[in-house]
Parts: sequence; structure tokens; C-alpha cells
Amino acid sequence: MIDQDVICVVEQSFEDREIINRSLSRAGYLVKDYEHAAAFLDELATVHADCAIVDVRLPDIEVPSFVSELGRTRPDICCIIAANSGDIPLAMEAMKAGAVDFVEKPVDAELLIQALRAAIAARPRKPKEASHPLQPSVIQRLTPRQRDVLDLLLQGYQNKMIAFELGISQRTVEVYRAKLMRRLGASSFAELVRVALEERYMGSGVSDAQHDRH
Repeated sequence: MIDQDVICVVEQSFEDREIINRSLSRAGYLVKDYEHAAAFLDELATVHADCAIVDVRLPDIEVPSFVSELGRTRPDICCIIAANSGDIPLAMEAMKAGAVDFVEKPVDAELLIQALRAAIAARPRKPKEASHPLQPSVIQRLTPRQRDVLDLLLQGYQNKMIAFELGISQRTVEVYRAKLMRRLGASSFAELVRVALEERYMGSGVSDAQHDRH
């Protein structure tokens, strides 16, 4: 690993910012942190950085717009989004705008470093290049119920909420979720979202969910 990689952390929560900073510092990265997007944007033209880790709910800017501006102004700085599980739709919007990955809060140090290494290593690649050797129709080959579960996951639903919405047990949801991960070759939920975006999958609507409750 290159010890001098510089990571900018743009995170409104002091606690989350400290967790991320400690994880990065222990892994040998140099860290610059910002509480607000405006402070980072003020330095954007001149800051030396390899990647920005950005809170999906910054109070002073819409994060998809922030990501777009970062891509236009500094395409050499890749962007990773940090989001709570309920903010998955926002994270997806940020990824459509150019973020290369997202990590779930509370941030797991190992998963964060893995995402960071992959993001920095992938910078020379074209932005639209897919990172998964998948056939274009892979999601279309899912069963209707698998697509139902995927739709709700991408809307930020937790397993318990999906179980209620579809009228099935939480254990059954967990089984469907595991099957989705295997079918789509995803090792994490963040990767599952990336695959869906690469496949340009926008959701098909939950099929017959109301009927299945009865």
C-alpha cells in the first residue's frame, strides 16, 4: 500500500468522522477532515487528495450535486459515500452522479479499507466501465420474488420491513438476500447496489406484494 495516499473525509457527525479518521490513520493513510462540504469545496482546486469519503446527508449541499462537482473539477479524486442503511436511495443517487462505492454506517474499518484500495486502484479506468463480468440480462433472470426483495433492499428497507411488506418470514428474506448476493456475484450489500447500478436496474415494482399478504 502507498503510505502517502491522502483521503479527505467530509462528514458532519463528529463521532463518525473520528471513527473513519482512526481507521484510515491506522491503515497508513494521511487524512484531511471537513465538517461541511463548503470547506472542502473551497480547497477543491488546490487540495492534494486521492479519494474523498463523503457523508450522504451533508447539511449544506445535495450530495449528488457535490459528487458531480467533484467529478467535473477534480476527476483525479475518487469518491466513496458513507450512508446509513435507510439512506440507500440517496447513496444510489450519489453513485449515479459519479461516486465509485459506498460503505454503510457505522463504518466497518476492514470494509472501508477494502473499498478505498479498490477505488484508488480503479481510478485510471473509464467511469462507465463495469467492474463485474456480468451478462446484461443477469438481473432479468432473477425470479419475480427475488426482484421484489431486491427492489425493497434498494429502497433502504430492512429485512424485517421487507418481511412485512411481502408477507413472508424474516428468515425467508434472509435466504432470498443470500441468494441474490450469490446470483449477482456480490460479496457485500454495497457491491450489490453497484451491480444493480451497472445493470442500470431501477426497480420493477414489487409484484403482487399485497396479494401475498393474504
